[in-house]
Amino acid sequence: MKRINIHRWILTVIYFIFFSGLLVAQDNSVELLYPVAISSSDTTVYVADRRLPGILAITDGEVSVLYRGSKKVGTPLNAVRCITATEDGSVLVGDSATRAVYTLDGQGSLSVLTKGLIGIPSGIAVLEDGTTIVTDLESGRVWKISSDGAAERLADVPGATGVTIQAGKIVVLSRGTNPIVNVSLEGKVSPVVTGRPFGLPLGIATLDDQTLLVADGFQKTIWSVKPDGTFEKLASGEPFVHPVGITTTGGKTLVVDSRAKSVFEIQTDGAVIPFK
Repeated sequence: MKRINIHRWILTVIYFIFFSGLLVAQDNSVELLYPVAISSSDTTVYVADRRLPGILAITDGEVSVLYRGSKKVGTPLNAVRCITATEDGSVLVGDSATRAVYTLDGQGSLSVLTKGLIGIPSGIAVLEDGTTIVTDLESGRVWKISSDGAAERLADVPGATGVTIQAGKIVVLSRGTNPIVNVSLEGKVSPVVTGRPFGLPLGIATLDDQTLLVADGFQKTIWSVKPDGTFEKLASGEPFVHPVGITTTGGKTLVVDSRAKSVFEIQTDGAVIPFK
């Protein structure tokens, strides 16, 4: 009987170790659930995922969780909306659950930059002097935020969905009649693209040659926009389902698609491939 009990004990231990290993593997697996925004540094791609909720980091093809928010409504990054990587290695994140913009360092430590002012932060960009520019989809305002978190209303752009910096200029994307506008540091708004040529413009980025790229969710298209406002399709159709965010760095153009739950790379000839 003692020998039988020992055998049972050994089998129980083996069973526990084996299945515990499976559980750990399952817990460590990371996949995109509903990615809504993307940004990148020289070494890392950052993805804001609304259903995680939180921020994912992709380095050398490996996906990890940089920050996992709570499922509880009203907590930090519960409703993450936009993201941008900064030169100092941190990441700025906009969250509508707390109406705030946060700074996230490389170790996943979160600190609030400005809170309770911006309803739906829809885009973030950083000027050369370190000033943060944030678009607010709820109020239709463009905010200028200093390093100490002080926020100043810069301009009104109804339906603002994103922002980028082009040769030192603030360029705002919107769902309005003029989907791309320049905004000066004095708050003057000047149209770049007029009318409604895009279906649902959601993300904007700038190439090294100052060409703008726009992610259009409804038309499943990435638009290329020259500084003079002329535009053409860079990539369209499959594999896009609903492209929402776009970033450019190191010669690469990356697009995040919320419904395809994927990150794609657009090559120079317009071909779209999975990002690895």
